[in-house]
Amino acid sequence: MEKREHLLKDQFAEGVHDVLLRKYLKSKLRGTPGIDFFALRTEAIEWAEESEGAASSSNPVTISRQSAKEEPSARSLLDIMVKQQEQIDHQQKQLDELTTLVQQLAQAKPNNSTGRQQTKVTCTFCSKAGHTAERCFKRQLKEAHGTIEELRKATKSPPSQGN
Repeated sequence: MEKREHLLKDQFAEGVHDVLLRKYLKSKLRGTPGIDFFALRTEAIEWAEESEGAASSSNPVTISRQSAKEEPSARSLLDIMVKQQEQIDHQQKQLDELTTLVQQLAQAKPNNSTGRQQTKVTCTFCSKAGHTAERCFKRQLKEAHGTIEELRKATKSPPSQGN
């Protein structure tokens, strides 16, 4: 029974978040080994209450004790962890949806071997989309007709007599 009491007191002192209070409790246990658990607990409560009322907020000891008071409880930590897990699950779902969309877009796009984006061009000659004036069939046809007409005119005119 005595070992259990000793173990309980050690665990209590070790489990205190405030570093200075933890050191105080450990030194109290070493100084008075016969102190019972409830007396040690009362010492810890009194020490914490004294430090809250007496010290100013600029004192590092008080800041350390205040941060121990502000630490969330195990229940609130569990709530925070649950909320974080829900957020992670939600983000994972969004990532999965985006991945699916990217895969669908990749399958829908024709594979462009040059790696350049295709831009819509409009011919300045015929005003149709998809080609430029240099590659315009109508322009090439018109030029070909012009050349044919020139050749016809050249063959119809009488040869010049230069003797």
